[in-house]
Amino acid sequence: MIARLALLAIAVLAPGSASASRQTHELISCGADGVDYVCYGVDGNTPVANVRRIQVLYTDGWRLIDVVVKGNVVTYWLERPIAPEQ
Repeated sequence: MIARLALLAIAVLAPGSASASRQTHELISCGADGVDYVCYGVDGNTPVANVRRIQVLYTDGWRLIDVVVKGNVVTYWLERPIAPEQ
């Protein structure tokens, strides 16, 4: 499952790919921080959202694509399409 997610992340987020295709989706990872969930962008350092419930992100167009459990740590991976530039 992790290999599938890694392949998805590379395919979606790889800048400067040989085909020069544009990025179509953005990806975030969310983990519990005491009471709230803190979500980070692809670099893992830039906070993107701080929510009480993961489901709140669904109204902003995010969809859950994977849940990774390692020991007591649960990471939620979400993606959403990038709106085309007007």
